[in-house]
Amino acid sequence: MTAGPGLPRQRDSDLFHHNVYRGIRVHHIILTAAFLLLILLGIYFITSQNEAVTRTAVSSYQQTELEIVRDAARSAREYTYIQTVVLNRTDIGNIEQEIFIKFIEPIHLLENGDAWIYAPDHVVFDISSDFPDEYRGKSMAQIFELQKGAGASHYEGMTDDVMHAREGVGYYIWLPEKGEEIAAWTPVTVNNYTWTIGLSTPLPEILDATGATATTRSSTILYIFGIGVAGILFFAWLLSDIRRFESEEILRESEERYAAIVNNAPTPVLILAKDSIRFINDAGIQASGYPREEIVGKDIFLFLTEDAKNVSREAARERADNRHVSEYEAGFIRKDGGILNLIVRAIDIPFHGETVTLVLLVDITERKRADAALKTANRKLNLLSGITRHDIRNKLTVLAGYIALARNNADDKALVADLTRKAEETTKILSGLIAFTKDYEEMGIRSPVWQNIHDVVERILPQLTVGDTRIETGDLSAEVFADPLLERVFSNLIDNALRYGGERMTAIRITQQSSDGNLVITVEDNGTGIAAEDRGRLFEKGFGKNTGLGLFLSREILAITGITITETGEPGKGARFEIRVPAGVWRPCGPDGKPQ
Repeated sequence: MTAGPGLPRQRDSDLFHHNVYRGIRVHHIILTAAFLLLILLGIYFITSQNEAVTRTAVSSYQQTELEIVRDAARSAREYTYIQTVVLNRTDIGNIEQEIFIKFIEPIHLLENGDAWIYAPDHVVFDISSDFPDEYRGKSMAQIFELQKGAGASHYEGMTDDVMHAREGVGYYIWLPEKGEEIAAWTPVTVNNYTWTIGLSTPLPEILDATGATATTRSSTILYIFGIGVAGILFFAWLLSDIRRFESEEILRESEERYAAIVNNAPTPVLILAKDSIRFINDAGIQASGYPREEIVGKDIFLFLTEDAKNVSREAARERADNRHVSEYEAGFIRKDGGILNLIVRAIDIPFHGETVTLVLLVDITERKRADAALKTANRKLNLLSGITRHDIRNKLTVLAGYIALARNNADDKALVADLTRKAEETTKILSGLIAFTKDYEEMGIRSPVWQNIHDVVERILPQLTVGDTRIETGDLSAEVFADPLLERVFSNLIDNALRYGGERMTAIRITQQSSDGNLVITVEDNGTGIAAEDRGRLFEKGFGKNTGLGLFLSREILAITGITITETGEPGKGARFEIRVPAGVWRPCGPDGKPQ
């Protein structure tokens, strides 16, 4: 399996395995051409071998023929010498026929071998009863010229040797149906008389007699059989390989389709082999925060929380025993150290000859974070409700006391005026408490959501009267996971700066920066700042020049999702509020405003 974004299967991409047409690849064409070339080379070899066997048989047989005609020539020479020299005979025609009958006619090689004797200008055996009349009285050359129309050929060399009394070997064709006839001849010269004695045998008979036909037939049959078997095996392999390739192509295309589906699935998908991560889709990469090369091939337990490790091992044992889909909740450690809360659905499946685990993951981190935030908000609401009711009840008691004193001392105008002033102040505080209850009742009603800081600030600025004060913002591209009342936090901080920054304040600056995985959002001004003795009580409920509820409420809104706020400015140099957002509750955004 590969580390790429697709499922772990890789198709052949080299030229040798390139698909040409319907499963036929380049190497199929090359191998087929090589096989055909081997067949041609085999045909050439077997043909050359058969020709060599034939040449050897012919050469050996011609030597035998030559020895026979030489022996016959010696006998004819001796007989002619005795008849012409010793006995002074001059009837050469009769002597020729006696030579033919005594020494030539008895020679028979194989079934159709013929012996013959020619003079340069006539045929000695033309008095034979089976000799064609049209050939009588003619020379060998003339007879072959007449026979050419019937298919005679390749006799020129033999005719020339007969005309010039030369010994030789060769072949000729007398009749096409008889085929080649292998011949040997030698001259006989006595005084002024010359004859040529020859012997010829049809080539097929020679090859049969010498075993050459059987040899060439056997080698040809063996070659054809070998080529046939090799051809059957080769083309069976070729067909099988083409079908296998087509099957692989179908499988690859199917896997690519499923890979595209899996890789573009909105939820993380993993393939594990013996706890090793073989594949993770794009959604998994994005959720984990790891580059693909840092997670593929690694042990899955390197990324799980301790509780998740134990649950995962138990689930694997259950799958091995029951062969069913296991479902459980597990914590996954992101690259930034945050924890992904996941619902895991895993099943063991066969894949390319091994058993792997297909894991489908549902990210419930946001849901759990929202649930935790709602629980925190509800707890705070219950606490605040009790405190606020207690405060209102106390103030009403005080107010009732002022009214009773004023009624009992109606004649004391100074006391009544003082009591009236105190009652008005108490009423104002009560009004603030009632307004505060509206604010904190809204807190936690809606689930926390991801909010872009820049957008939050942009929404509240038009609602504030800033006068000549500059509002400066740096890079505010991050998103934070917070209660929808986050706007109220920034509104309170900016409003407090505008109210209490003093005449020397000219600017309020809002910036962000990351630190040790946390995000620090700073809201600071260049006004009078906050006294050191007030800093410790700054976020307490009721502390402050107005109702003392704005900073308290801001702290409670932020705390719902684990965000803290502190004041770190220097008295006389301006107030500085730092909002610290922990890892997992914020995320950076790109230039397009989308989370990275």
